[in-house]
Amino acid sequence: MKRNFLVYALLLISAFCYSQGLAEKSLDKYNVQTIEVLGQTFTVGDTLTFTTGSLPNGDFISTQLSPSVFLSTGEAPPHLTVTYNNFRFIIEKIRYVKQGLNSQTILVVYVGKKVPVWVDAVIAITKKEILN
Repeated sequence: MKRNFLVYALLLISAFCYSQGLAEKSLDKYNVQTIEVLGQTFTVGDTLTFTTGSLPNGDFISTQLSPSVFLSTGEAPPHLTVTYNNFRFIIEKIRYVKQGLNSQTILVVYVGKKVPVWVDAVIAITKKEILN
């Protein structure tokens, strides 16, 4: 019985990781190499630093952890926690989406090996959560 439970748990975890990768890849049609946001230029491969989170508990309001998975289940994705203060990261992807008069620029970074984090560039700049 314990062996079956372990096998099912491992299968579920691998399916979760695989579906997360598929959801991320489906959004690659919005990728750009370089973009200017509020006077700052971002390019894929740039190294940035999270400064201090602007939420009252120290979490980063500009971030969403594994958003594709949480949004597909109808849940709000969590923010990066205060433990990421002064964390350096590399921009892996830049997504620019425009619908009508609305637009959004998302910097996609990874913490760990496969955990995507979306950073809303406008919020991150205005709340001073990142250093360029």
